[in-house]
Amino acid sequence: MPSERYKLVMELTSRCLLLAVMDTILAQRLGVPKMFTFEDNYYYDILLYSIWWILNITVFTAASILIFQHLKQLLDTFCFIMCALILGLSFAINQPFVHIYLSEPHNSWQYCWAAGICGVQFSLASIYILLRTKCQSQQYGIFSSDDICLNFSVVYHILFCLPPIFHFAGLAVWVLEWLPLVSAVVTHMELVIALCLRMPHIIDRLERNIKVLRQLLRLHGIQLVVESQWVRLHVPTLLQTYWICKLVLDMIQVVSQDNVSDDDNEPGPLTFYDMDISPEHVHIYFEGEGQQLKENETSSFYTSIGYIGNTTLSVILRGCDGVIPLMGMTTVVSRITHYLGVFLALLVDSDNDDDKNMGTMCGILFFVLALQTGLTRLEPPKRLIRLYRNMCLLSTAILHFTHSMIHPLLMNVSASRAAPMSKHIRVLSMCIFLLVFPAVLLYYLWTRNIVSPWLLAVTAFSVEVMIKVIISLLIYGLFMIDSHHETFWEELDDYIYYIKATGNMIEFMFGIFLFCNGAWIMVFESGGMIRAVMMCIHAYYNIWIQACEGWKVFMQRRSAVHKINSLPEATQQELEQLNDICSICHENLETARITRCHHFFHSVCLRKWLYNQDSCPLCHKPIYQPSDNDSELDNDLPPQAQNGGFVNRNHHPHVD
Repeated sequence: MPSERYKLVMELTSRCLLLAVMDTILAQRLGVPKMFTFEDNYYYDILLYSIWWILNITVFTAASILIFQHLKQLLDTFCFIMCALILGLSFAINQPFVHIYLSEPHNSWQYCWAAGICGVQFSLASIYILLRTKCQSQQYGIFSSDDICLNFSVVYHILFCLPPIFHFAGLAVWVLEWLPLVSAVVTHMELVIALCLRMPHIIDRLERNIKVLRQLLRLHGIQLVVESQWVRLHVPTLLQTYWICKLVLDMIQVVSQDNVSDDDNEPGPLTFYDMDISPEHVHIYFEGEGQQLKENETSSFYTSIGYIGNTTLSVILRGCDGVIPLMGMTTVVSRITHYLGVFLALLVDSDNDDDKNMGTMCGILFFVLALQTGLTRLEPPKRLIRLYRNMCLLSTAILHFTHSMIHPLLMNVSASRAAPMSKHIRVLSMCIFLLVFPAVLLYYLWTRNIVSPWLLAVTAFSVEVMIKVIISLLIYGLFMIDSHHETFWEELDDYIYYIKATGNMIEFMFGIFLFCNGAWIMVFESGGMIRAVMMCIHAYYNIWIQACEGWKVFMQRRSAVHKINSLPEATQQELEQLNDICSICHENLETARITRCHHFFHSVCLRKWLYNQDSCPLCHKPIYQPSDNDSELDNDLPPQAQNGGFVNRNHHPHVD
C-alpha cells in the first residue's frame, strides 16, 4: 500500500491534469481548427465545426465526472488514455518510415534505420502491454486480468513492428503502403473492444455512486455532502497546486519567448498573448472609456518595476485568464490572507479563533470582485488595472477585519484594571496603524488617479475604517477614565450611547453612498447580474437592517428613559438614611430612583434593566404604573422590543 502522502501526490497530479483539460476548453485555447475555412464548402465546415464543439463538450463533461472519482478509477482512466496515445505514436512513427522507404532509393542506411524503428516500436509495445496488465483497477475498471493482451503479447509486438519487419522481407510496395494503417486499425479496434467489454461495469459503478449521493443528500443535506467532498477532494490544495504549476509553466514560456525576441534582435516590451502591456497601451485602452489613469501613474508604475516586475505581471495576468485559474488564484489569496490574519492576531495577542479566519472572507471577496468586474474577460492591460483596483478594495476589507479584531480587545483591556501595559500598547499600536495606513493609501491613490467611482469607493471604505477606529478609541478612553473614578459615573452610559450612535449614523451614511456609487457603476459603466445581486445584498444588510436596528435601539431607549422619568427621584436625606448600594451594579447610591415597590436603584442601571423586562430585579413586581403615554410609546416599538426580547448592544460589561 502506498503511503498517504504518495496517494495525495498522485491524486493532485491526476486531478490537476483534468483541471488543465477543463481550463483549456473553457478558455477556448484550442481555438477553431484550421480545416474550418467556411469558404469552399460552408455547410460541410459548419457540420465539422459542430462536431468539434460537441467533442469539446463531451471531453469537458467526462473530465468533470472523472475529477470526482477515486484514485483507482483515475489511474485506470489515465492508463487507457496513455494506451491510446501510444498507439497513435506508433502509427505516427510507422507512416513516415514507409513514406521515406518508398520515395528514396534503397541503400544500406535504410536497413539500419529500419532496425532502429523496430527497436523503438518494440519498446512502445512493451510499455503498452505493461500499462494494460499492471495499471488496472481491482474492481469495475476498464481492464481486467483476463484481458486478451496478456495472452497475445507477442502478437502486439509484431503488430507494432509490422512495417519494419516486412521491410526486411522485401514484400510488394502496395502491401507495405497499407501496413501502418492495418497495424493501427487492429490495435485500436482491440482497445475499443476492451473498453466496450468493461463499459457495463463502468456504468454500474456510476449508478452506484449516484445512488450513494442521493442517500447522503436525503440523510445529511447538501451542506454536509459538499463539505465532505470538499475535504475528500482537497479542493483548496488542488486549486493552489494547479495555479502554482500553471504559474511556473507560464513563467518558463514568457521568459523563453523573451529570450527568442532578444536573439532575433527585436527589442520591445514583453508581450502577453501577443498584446503589449506597456504604459502607452494601457493608456490607449483606458482612454476609450474615459477611465484612463494619470500619465505619471502608468509611467512611474511601469518604469519602476523593470524587467522582473514586467515578467511577473505578465505571468500573474495569465493566472487569472479563466474561471479555473481565477479559482486557483483565489485559494492562493485566501491562504496568504489567512497567514496575515494569524500574524495580526499574534501581534495583538488575540486568542479568539474567529480572528484567524480572515482568509475565507478575503478569498470569497476577491472571487466575487473578480466575477463582478468580469476580470477573466478583460484584455491584459485592462485586466492588470482591474486586478490592481480589486487588490486595493481587498486591502480596505482587510483593514475592516483588523478593526473587528481589535475592537473587542480594546474594550476588554479598558474594562480590566489587571490588564498588563504591554497589551494596551499592542492594541493601541494597531489602532495607530489603522489610522496611518488608510491615510497613506488615500494620499497615494488621490495623487496618482483621477476621480472615479472606484476611487470614491476605496475612499469611503478607508475613511469608514478610520472613523470606526476613532470611535473605538473614544470609548476606550471613556472606560479608562471610568476605571480611575472612585465614584459611580452615571453619565458614562449616555456618552457611550451618543458616540456609538454617531458612529453608526456615519456608517449608515457611508452605506447609502456606496449603494449610490454602485448604482452609478452599474448604469453607466459595467452592469451585470452579479453586480445587481451584490447591490441587493448590500442594500438589505448594510442599509435596511442597520436602519431597522438603529430605529429599534432609539425607540427602546426613548421608552426606557420615559419610564425612568416617571419614577420619583430619591432625595439626599433618603439616600443618607438608606446608606445602601445599588443591587444591580453594587456601587454606592449617590443618586437613585424609587420603584413602586420602594426599592432604590441607579437610574442608568434601572434603565438597562428595563431594556429586558419591566419587573423589579429584587421582588419581581411591576416597577412603575403604566400610563396612556407609555402605551403610545410602546406602540411605536417593534414587536421584539414591546415583548421585552431586545437586548441593548450598546452597554459595556464594565458598566453592568
